[in-house]
Amino acid sequence: MTGPKQTGALKEGGFTMIELMIAIGIMGIVIAGLYNLYQLGWQTYTLGATQIQLQQTARNAMDDIVSELRQAKYSTVVISNYLSTMPFSSISFTDRRSYTVGYGVVSANDNAVRSYASKGDTGYALVRYVVPYATNSSVSITASLLCRDVQCAMFTYSQGTDKYTVLASLTLTRNTWGRVKPRTVQLKESVQMMNP
Repeated sequence: MTGPKQTGALKEGGFTMIELMIAIGIMGIVIAGLYNLYQLGWQTYTLGATQIQLQQTARNAMDDIVSELRQAKYSTVVISNYLSTMPFSSISFTDRRSYTVGYGVVSANDNAVRSYASKGDTGYALVRYVVPYATNSSVSITASLLCRDVQCAMFTYSQGTDKYTVLASLTLTRNTWGRVKPRTVQLKESVQMMNP
C-alpha cells in the first residue's frame, strides 16, 4: 500500500521579499505625499492667521488714533519727524480733558515697551502716551503699547484747504514662514479734528 501522493512542495501563504519591498516603497511615497500636503496646509493656515492678526492689530491701533485725534484741539497739535532714516513721525495734542496725548514709534527694546515685547522682538512699536493735566509738579506719564511690527507710522497735515485735517498712515509687517514674503498691512485715515 502506498501513501498519499505528494506533488511538490507545500504551498504556504505569505509574501515574498520583493512584494514586501514594493509595498513598503509605495507606502513611503504615500506618506511623503501626505506629509507635504499637511505641511502646505499648516503653512497656509499660519500665513492666513498672521494676516488676520496683523489686520486686526492695525485696525485697532488706527481706531484708537482716529478716535482721539477727532477730540484733539487743532491749535495744540504738534507733528514731528524723527529717526530721519526711517519713515516715522510722532503726533501730540491736547484733548478735551486737557490731557496731553501722543503717539510715536519706539524700538521694541525701548524701556516703555520692553515688558510688552515678545522674545526676540527687534523691530519698532507704536506707543500711546498720556500726560494728565496736573496742577502740581508731580505728573505721571502713562505709556501703552498699541502695536508691534511697525514698518511705517506717519502723521501729516492735509495738503488741501482744510487745515483741520490730519492724515494718519500705519504699515505693519511681520516675517512668517521661511522663504515666503512677509505679511504686510497698510492703513490710511483722514481725520477731521475739533475746531480751535
